[in-house]
Amino acid sequence: MSHPEATTISPTPQNKPRLAIVSTFNDQCGIAGYTRALLTQLHNAFEIEVFDLDQSLMRATQGNLLTAADAQIKSFCDAFAGFDAVNIQLEYGTLGSMPSDISRRFKALVDAAPALSVTFHTILPNQEFPKDKFREQFFRVQIWNCYATTSRYLAAKRFRKQIYDTLLLAQTRKPVSIIVHTPRDAKAMRIAEGFKTVYDHPLAFLTPEKIAALTALDGPNALASLPGRQRERVVVGVFGFLSSYKGIQTVIRSLRHLPDNFELAIFGGLHPGEIRPSEHGGPAETHPYLQSLLEEAKIDETIAQAVAGDGKTPKPATSLQEFVKSPQNLRDRVHFMGVLDDDRLAAAMGAVDVVVLPYFETGQASSGPMSIATEMGARVIASRIQAFMQFEKYKPGRVTFFDAGNYLELAQRIESVARTPKQDYADTYNTGSNRETYIAAHQNLVSNA
Repeated sequence: MSHPEATTISPTPQNKPRLAIVSTFNDQCGIAGYTRALLTQLHNAFEIEVFDLDQSLMRATQGNLLTAADAQIKSFCDAFAGFDAVNIQLEYGTLGSMPSDISRRFKALVDAAPALSVTFHTILPNQEFPKDKFREQFFRVQIWNCYATTSRYLAAKRFRKQIYDTLLLAQTRKPVSIIVHTPRDAKAMRIAEGFKTVYDHPLAFLTPEKIAALTALDGPNALASLPGRQRERVVVGVFGFLSSYKGIQTVIRSLRHLPDNFELAIFGGLHPGEIRPSEHGGPAETHPYLQSLLEEAKIDETIAQAVAGDGKTPKPATSLQEFVKSPQNLRDRVHFMGVLDDDRLAAAMGAVDVVVLPYFETGQASSGPMSIATEMGARVIASRIQAFMQFEKYKPGRVTFFDAGNYLELAQRIESVARTPKQDYADTYNTGSNRETYIAAHQNLVSNA
């Protein structure tokens, strides 16, 4: 069978169960990258088609595009009749911008699947009502704020219930497996939420053969575009789309507490969803988060501006003061490397001296860059957030932690870790064990894979 929005991988022999994977695919995002990796891992066990969620439709909020997005979902559902099972790579935003659209489309996919597995990339928290915030607003007679706080809480609670109730009902009618990325989430799904069949495994991307090829062929060239290679330097790498929760400012601040030969390479760019036209035809502006990184690095600051302390050149000022960069100016030590494809990104992780993941807590359950960095044998420093601490349970000793936002502690960790020789680790959680997890999740279909 052929589907217009599907990518097919046909295994040998041809009598394998047919698995439909609903995911982003032809996009620059972490979910799409993981799905591409899954195809390599699973193609000998299943005949796979990927049903690519068109983000230009799914994220739309206008009438005609909303209708087109729902029509795409319906076409997927109609096609599921030709499959043995469906896997949904669930990141809520890939199904829509509005909770009502997301829950409606998710229910349609679940109902149409003959058998189902859902891979959760974000776990919706079971939040308590923010009593202290509401009480403060009430006593300040902020009636509108009280209403907004209550509405947001009820909307989040309703959305979470819709998603989980859809799956709980489905598991009474068909085989349903849940796949999560941390032991904590697996326990919560079984005990607190009542799902019968739950598996947990960290994200896994690279086979041993792929790691060897990337290290041998791409590794030496991964940092070739860095300027100023005339000196011995230590390259600190951060990876992924530029977003405020990524904490990149923390790494920039840490550079000021490190020797001058420590440099930061930022591999990534704005998420495609953040690249938007100027509002109301106004003048084009730099994205606010990108602008905040440039300002944090003080890339335009001169000595004169540093002395003035207000970012402006005082008058009078000598020509030397006006044109010599300030000691706080990090333009020679901060490098924007752009968005790379999957292979080049992994090779860069293996090539830098230290990988830093300085994220703030968002409730996300997993991190593609964390998994790829450890697969490539990188020295990894990460903020002490729940996702990373849970990941370290799978791979003890692979991650050095610091408190999110503590740039001085981060500088100390970077200097220490950079002096530590890279070590070989026995990796029991890898693409092979991830493959076995997905086979187990569909064990009613696969007996001799």
